[in-house]
Amino acid sequence: YMFRFSYILLAVFLFFPEAFAKTDLPGKRYIDLFPKLDIGIERTQVWDIEQGINGYIFLATNEGLGVFDGTRWNLYGGESSLIIRSLYYCQLTNEVYSGSVNEFGKWHQNRFGEFEYITLFRSTESQINQEFWRTGSPTESTNIYFQSDHAIYVYNAISGEIQSIRAEQNFRYMHIVNNHVLVQDGNWLMSVDS
Repeated sequence: YMFRFSYILLAVFLFFPEAFAKTDLPGKRYIDLFPKLDIGIERTQVWDIEQGINGYIFLATNEGLGVFDGTRWNLYGGESSLIIRSLYYCQLTNEVYSGSVNEFGKWHQNRFGEFEYITLFRSTESQINQEFWRTGSPTESTNIYFQSDHAIYVYNAISGEIQSIRAEQNFRYMHIVNNHVLVQDGNWLMSVDS
């Protein structure tokens, strides 16, 4: 009787191993490898990742804006070769805002499904080099904040106005916390009105 039970148990293990496999192990994540893209994203550095409308994934890269729609990858470079450092997806306007080297702007999807770039601010040659490392907005706010080391620019998505807040020393680490914009200026933590 014991041998018969052992053979049945062995047959069940051999023919139905998935019934005994534990797939929800803590710390074990599902990883999806994408085939070779050959559009530039696989050869560049990714600085920021943001999720937007319909589950689109947006990547800030040294080559421009990378977009994954769930099926295809695309790379958009704007007017020129954009080195994008930061991203923010605004649910109110359904647009992606990007902070780059010496400029910031917004991306919107045209009727063909492609993303087009509109420059909102560009440093002139006489201005100091600015890299916009953080982009964000408090929930339900129409103000989008672009932070560089030397200034924070506040773009109002409704009126199109841009205001600037100059750093006393150097701005670092801007974050949105409980609808407040917090930033480090030198050794000080500041709250910027939203």
